[in-house]
Amino acid sequence: MKLCLAGDWAMKKLLHSSLLTFALIISGQSFARAGELIFGEGDKWVVFQGPILTEEMDEILSKLDDKKPEQILLNSVGGNLSGAIRFARYVREKEMETWISKNQTCASACALVFLAGVERFSEGKLIVHQYLPTAGQGDFVTTRDEAWIYVQKVIGEVIALLNDFGTPPFVFERIFSSPYDYEFTEAEMAELTTITSFK
Repeated sequence: MKLCLAGDWAMKKLLHSSLLTFALIISGQSFARAGELIFGEGDKWVVFQGPILTEEMDEILSKLDDKKPEQILLNSVGGNLSGAIRFARYVREKEMETWISKNQTCASACALVFLAGVERFSEGKLIVHQYLPTAGQGDFVTTRDEAWIYVQKVIGEVIALLNDFGTPPFVFERIFSSPYDYEFTEAEMAELTTITSFK
């Protein structure tokens, strides 16, 4: 795990807040289109915003491989779980730091990517809910038995992934007991973030 001095993080915080605000203004913050990457500060950090789509993950990860940023700032309402699992594994393998900036949201499948960070900080919202497959998705199964088997397989994969990240047990409780959106409290976020001071 990378160690960062509080002073370094204070400087990053100021720089990220200013540059992220600018990047999000020029990009229009649209969640309707594909997910996008916005690189900044000599490619040391990147903003990911928009939906996480499985069919775009090869391109997203290829761009990240080319630039090799150290931090990823997240602003996403989620998307495909299979794409998010790949994304999260990549973030952890590359030992990236994850960040949710002020007034931004990382929801649903995006939470897996945030929790993958070797260092995590959030001034924004982290939101989770139960996995609910919907008819019409490419990976949706048609019979009740197939649906139960598929959902339990996905839950098992998510649990294994989060265990690999050393995720606190209360996160599992929030995900699997919340059929509707659950926003983590300030106290819960204090447990999930690894950077807590900017003195």
